[in-house]
Amino acid sequence: MKIAYAVLEKINHDYVLPSIQREFVWLKNKNEQKIEKLFDSILQEYPFGLVLTWEFHKEDCEKIHYEVYKFAQDYDAENPHNELANTNGYRTLYLVLDGQQRLTALNLGLKGHYIKKKRLQKLYLNLLSDIEDSRDNDYNFKYEFCFFENPPNADNQLWIEVGKVLDFHNKITEDFKEYFDNKIREKTSDGEKIKKAKTILGQLHKRICSDDALLISAFSGDDEKALNVFVRTNDGGVKLEKADLLLSYMQASKKIFLPRGAKKEVFEFVDILNKVDVHKPSYNFSKDDILKAALVISGLEVQYKLKNFNETNLDVISERWESIKKYIALTVKLIAQYGFSSKNIISKNALIPIAYYLFFKNISSDFVASHDERDLEIKNEIIKWLVISQLTKAFGASSDTTLKNMRNSINEGKSFKEINLSKNIDKDEVKKWIERESYNTKYTHLILLLTSNNKYWDACHLDHIYPISGFDDAFYARMGFNEEKIISYNSKANSIVNLHLLNPSVNILKSDNDFVDWKSNQSKEFLDSSLIPSDIDLDFSNFEEFFEKRKVKMIDKVYNALI
Repeated sequence: MKIAYAVLEKINHDYVLPSIQREFVWLKNKNEQKIEKLFDSILQEYPFGLVLTWEFHKEDCEKIHYEVYKFAQDYDAENPHNELANTNGYRTLYLVLDGQQRLTALNLGLKGHYIKKKRLQKLYLNLLSDIEDSRDNDYNFKYEFCFFENPPNADNQLWIEVGKVLDFHNKITEDFKEYFDNKIREKTSDGEKIKKAKTILGQLHKRICSDDALLISAFSGDDEKALNVFVRTNDGGVKLEKADLLLSYMQASKKIFLPRGAKKEVFEFVDILNKVDVHKPSYNFSKDDILKAALVISGLEVQYKLKNFNETNLDVISERWESIKKYIALTVKLIAQYGFSSKNIISKNALIPIAYYLFFKNISSDFVASHDERDLEIKNEIIKWLVISQLTKAFGASSDTTLKNMRNSINEGKSFKEINLSKNIDKDEVKKWIERESYNTKYTHLILLLTSNNKYWDACHLDHIYPISGFDDAFYARMGFNEEKIISYNSKANSIVNLHLLNPSVNILKSDNDFVDWKSNQSKEFLDSSLIPSDIDLDFSNFEEFFEKRKVKMIDKVYNALI
């Protein structure tokens, strides 16, 4: 398709933007010169990408569930928002899914303005430019484009308004050259410069008005297909989620998520969940995570597909939205209390049954901080279940089925202690975990939760049993260790076998104290909970024997917890 035809006949006529699209961002930082780069690429005949459109015929236009917007033509830096489009009267409508930044840049550069502080600037091209040979040409421009309110008139500069080429879109190239002939000759009598200027004019007319420079691909299909196509085609740019399209669809309904609308509600809630504070890390929740949870907590079909966000289901989600937010937030508060991070929450789908359980049981907001015996028991059951679900990857390829079964089990009144995840791990796999994990690796915290008694789970710290400060050359020299022994000690220092969980206050007191001295003040219950061998000398010189015996204990404890 010819660029002139697209700008004059298609953009903001039957080519419009679905609300899923981002707004125009190429002028957010004008110094990046993205529009200038595009026009330079076009004149240099570089390929500049495919434009993908979603085609609707007249009889299908009523099926468009999204607000549609115009492409920006006059870009105001102080108010850079797209206007709603009027699509009445079109037999066919094309929603642009990929290529809106390029099409907007063409529309703005050829027909529009860049507006800053109410001053209108147009795109100009310097016919006498030597930019190609300039030392400051960091972007490797061959042609010099620039936005001006009034272009300068210095030597070796003849700026022409780029959009003038559209006045000659149905004329031959020579007519366009002739239009500027007097201006060129007034500026220079140098034959080579005149030839250069006319060559540039010819290339501009050719590329904008003659060549089929725009590659357009149109597809037709249902909303679900459009959603998947849009996410795929934009995968290399700003990270997009299915939720972006879903929320555009939801936003079009003015009856739900009152008074602010679906987009604002979901966006703000995700920001709140991911906000880091003293007691909580960021868990990197996405909008997809929240809408998936909304289906489950609302008692709807759990498949994350557009068909499940129909009008009836959206009414249910909207009515239950405050409860959905409350119990997802309470779930996050709970896992933060037990030391989970985004690193060891391998599947966020595993958090959905917890939120649903809290909702189903109408659990109070005081639950997380409660020391009531029954509340502590429930929390321990939930945390143990969560640990096992992550270690066994229970929420894998069949996570929809797992979620549905979990919800059914909770509806039947089962506790997390009674829910079977149907995942089996053999002892050799557990042994590999113990041998592989070390300080702050992915599964360390999860495994240590299973090896410790419940009372050490809440707000726990990760601690070296034999302080890391003890693994030093001075000690090795005093003990007369050979190189092999030193390598052995150093390789085991940060192993999970030399780690346990401690209450923060206990960990501060322990600090770098010698383990033998410190452990003498601890109860048998505490030492047993940390799987400290009781049948050997625990002097640091005997660390290797301690290591091998505790490793066996850890493998047995974790394996027994999983079967």
